[in-house]
Amino acid sequence: MSNFKYSVLIPCYRTDPVLLKRCLESITSQNRSDVEIVLVEALLDGCSSYQKTAISDPLIHYYVSDRASAPYQRNMTLQKAQGDYLVFVDSDDYVSPRFFEFADKTLFAHFFRFLDF
Repeated sequence: MSNFKYSVLIPCYRTDPVLLKRCLESITSQNRSDVEIVLVEALLDGCSSYQKTAISDPLIHYYVSDRASAPYQRNMTLQKAQGDYLVFVDSDDYVSPRFFEFADKTLFAHFFRFLDF
């Protein structure tokens, strides 16, 4: 059983480090210990966008791909994910400061909607 409620899956290839940093900070700033980030970066030229962000967080699980194929990277993130719920985020996007709070409330409401009391 996983300790993670959410796995945020981020495939990455030649993303501007500024945008990737904004993406990662939008997730890590929510201070959730039940959220892991699975970042798969294609390194064909040896230049890592992730290493340029200077973000170090134990909840970021970083993997290197030898293919610059988005479907391949997405499948790789799925194989590495440990969370109960999966969230795909593009490496140049970011999430709302209350993203996981909203997700929790939505899941809670959806769960109780199907219970018959």
